[in-house]
Amino acid sequence: MKYTKNIPTTEYSGFVYQEKGNRHNYFLDKVLMTGVTTVLKVAGDTGGLQVWYGNLAAAKAFLTGTPDGFKENYEKVIEKFGKLTTEAARELDKLHPQFKEARLAAMAVRDDAADTGKEAHALCENFERGQLDVFKYDPEVVKRAQPYLDWFEQNIEKTYFVEKPVFSRSLFIGGTPDGGFLTKDGKNLINDKKFKNSIFSPQPHWQQAAYRMFIEEMAQDTTTPIRLEWDDGRIEEYKNPQEYLGSLGGIKWDGSVILLLDGKNGVQPMFRYAYDQDKNSFLAAVTIYRDLQSFGK
Repeated sequence: MKYTKNIPTTEYSGFVYQEKGNRHNYFLDKVLMTGVTTVLKVAGDTGGLQVWYGNLAAAKAFLTGTPDGFKENYEKVIEKFGKLTTEAARELDKLHPQFKEARLAAMAVRDDAADTGKEAHALCENFERGQLDVFKYDPEVVKRAQPYLDWFEQNIEKTYFVEKPVFSRSLFIGGTPDGGFLTKDGKNLINDKKFKNSIFSPQPHWQQAAYRMFIEEMAQDTTTPIRLEWDDGRIEEYKNPQEYLGSLGGIKWDGSVILLLDGKNGVQPMFRYAYDQDKNSFLAAVTIYRDLQSFGK
C-alpha cells in the first residue's frame, strides 16, 4: 500500500476498506470510492446549527466585552479587505485575542464535545462487543456513555453487528454503519449513536437507509473480494460479500433508530420505518452530489 501526495491508494482489487485514525477510505477495484457522509453534505438544512454558532459567538463577545481600539481596527481591516473574510478575521485575531476567542467559541465547544463523544462512542461499541473495561476510560466518558448502556440492557435482545464497512457497487459509494440489533419487542434495526441533543435535518435517517440498501445489494454479490485494513494493523479478507456478511445478509430489517445522547436527558431514540422514502431521498442526494462534482467540467 502506498500514498502519493496524500491521495490514498491500494494495490488490491475488490472492495478495500482502510482505517487510518479518524480517516476511513473505501476502494472498489483500486479506485477510491465516495463516502456516504460526503454525499449527504450536499443536502439538508444546517440553519439551526448556524444559529447556534452565531448565538454562542455573540454571547462570548458580550461576556468578554469590547476591547479598546477594536472599532477603529475593525474599520481599518474592513477597508483593507473589503469585507470580513477569513484573512481579515485572522488579522483581527492578532490585534484582539478576545475577538478570536468569541469567533471560535462554538468550535471550541463543538470540538471538546466531539472528543468526549468519540471516546464514549468507542466505549458503547466495546460494550456491544462484550469487551467493556470501564476502568480504562475517563470517568466523564463513562458517565456520558452510561445512559446508552442502561438503555441497551433494557431494550436490546441481540447485537447483529458493530461498525461494519459496507459498499454499493452500483452507486460506487462506501460507508460504515454503527451497528444493527434486535430489540426486545422484535424489531430488527440499523442504528446510529449521536452524542448530541438534536439533529437539524433528516440526513441521519437517509444515511441508515443507504446502509440497509448496501447490505441488501451485497447479499446478492458472490464475486467481489473484500479486504479490511484496520488501524491497529489487523487484516481481514473474505472471498465475497456473502461470506463477509454471513447470516447478516439474510436479516429482514424493519427500520432504523437514531439514538441521541446529550449527557443530560438520557437516551432519546428516534425510530424510523420509512425505508423507501429515505432510500429515495438518499438517491436524490447522490444525483445532486454527482451533478455538483461534474459541474463545469
